Amino acid sequence: MPLGRYGGWLSGTMHSNYYHSRYPRDVEEIYLDQGGIIENAKAGTYLIDMTTSTPTLAQTIYEAAKSKGMMAMDAPVSGGT
Repeated sequence: MPLGRYGGWLSGTMHSNYYHSRYPRDVEEIYLDQGGIIENAKAGTYLIDMTTSTPTLAQTIYEAAKSKGMMAMDAPVSGGT
């Protein structure tokens, strides 16, 4: 199912996203900086962060989303077996 149909998107390939990230600052910027997801998403939006970030950042994103009527979930994926 294409994510675009539901308002989501992927940027390049997973390989590209991983090697060009500035973890975890990139996650913070994408969600919290001016022009980011929190500022632009509509109330009622579910934000699912599948990065392996920090607990503090996950809490910050949750609180910011909650203040705008959104739900943020921290769902890290390790890629392990």
